[in-house]
Amino acid sequence: MSFDDIQFPPVFLTDLYKNSLVQLDESPATIPVKQENNATIKFLGENKKSILILVQDPASPFLNETSFNLLLNILTACKLNMGDVALINNSKLSAELSEVLKKLSAKTVLLFGIEAREMNLPIDFPHYQVQKHGSITYLSSNDFEGLEADKQQKGKLWLCLKKIFDL
Repeated sequence: MSFDDIQFPPVFLTDLYKNSLVQLDESPATIPVKQENNATIKFLGENKKSILILVQDPASPFLNETSFNLLLNILTACKLNMGDVALINNSKLSAELSEVLKKLSAKTVLLFGIEAREMNLPIDFPHYQVQKHGSITYLSSNDFEGLEADKQQKGKLWLCLKKIFDL
């Protein structure tokens, strides 16, 4: 038997490369959560720390590779990884946000490229303002392309993330 014949199960590979593996298609890391109305909530990650990340990317199942890499860098700086969060592409979401928040038991919601009022939240707040409502902490930011292009926006985001995650 040569090394070319060895095959690892996807779960083993996901655990082995959980901080650096880019997943471009639906696989075991995409966990559907059933709703009462038989719709599913598809997200990337394991949601271990009840952190919901909402993005807007109509061209991708979850997020394009460049934006995903930036997200991974942001998570790493916050001492988090994809196992800690649930990444949802709002353009592919068929459920109401209130249902998503309930089903995923979200404690922190990060919006990238999405305004709070677009999500029918009970509160409206500007980008880069940490907002607490009920038991959930919200933060809205520009999209990843805007963050990549503007260091000032990155700095504002970082200050907010430090406050949320006690860094």
